[in-house]
Amino acid sequence: MADKLEFEWSDLKTIPNMLSISRLILIPALVVPFVMEDESLAKIIFLVMFIIIGLTDKLDGVMARRLNQTSRLGAKLDAIADYVFYPMIALWLYRFARHVADG
Repeated sequence: MADKLEFEWSDLKTIPNMLSISRLILIPALVVPFVMEDESLAKIIFLVMFIIIGLTDKLDGVMARRLNQTSRLGAKLDAIADYVFYPMIALWLYRFARHVADG
């Protein structure tokens, strides 16, 4: 039987968990530049968002350990964000590879 994730609502208010939640909110926003016709602008928006998402991915774990705010919820949020982020990267690689192949 699956292990239930139990957490305190106060766990959501920690800085590391807020970073993970912000990442979960930003990841779906990567679809917007994906469907843009202006290739240059889409790449810039993607790159900026990719950097922000990458930094929040790194910072949430570092801050959780330094601030002694590690939690099962934080670990779960981080894993979910990673699982959602990686397919988005694959879509973007497909888009860029397709344009490179087209010349």
